Amino acid sequence: MYFTSKAVIETYRETVEDLLKEIGKLVELRNFPLHMELRIGEDRRVQPIELNPMRFAGWCTTDIAHFAYGINTYRYFLEQLEPDWKIILANKDGKSFCLVMLNRPADLNLKGVKGFDYEKLLSDFEKPLELRKADHEQFGFFGYMFTETRDSNWGEIERILKSDLREYITFK
Repeated sequence: MYFTSKAVIETYRETVEDLLKEIGKLVELRNFPLHMELRIGEDRRVQPIELNPMRFAGWCTTDIAHFAYGINTYRYFLEQLEPDWKIILANKDGKSFCLVMLNRPADLNLKGVKGFDYEKLLSDFEKPLELRKADHEQFGFFGYMFTETRDSNWGEIERILKSDLREYITFK
């Protein structure tokens, strides 16, 4: 799962921007679109997990910027636009945005899977924004879902994080 919110942006934006500037200086990198995954520890220390070129035809991860903030990352890069965070975050109080990856359980033999109940999945979320189905036989997973969740309903996110998704899988 990928997660973002107004609180995340306001709390860590400057720190992450400083980190990216430092990385840029170290490797003499400029005007290069990239995708960074990071972990923020309880001590608030930012640790990069991976840093890759931004994929202009990837598996949806950059689209969380669109669903959460209305940002088309490709357009922003190509047109050298900068987000106006004050305007973008104005109506985002108390909301979280997630990209949920619908991975199969590690011990699941896909040959025994008949299908996936996407409608049941969608009904378990207060505001699914978009569902992108995947052919589990071809790709080995069921798809991606973008959600908006009120902070007061964070339980739906905890529930899907703990789920192995078997409640949505139908078997042959």
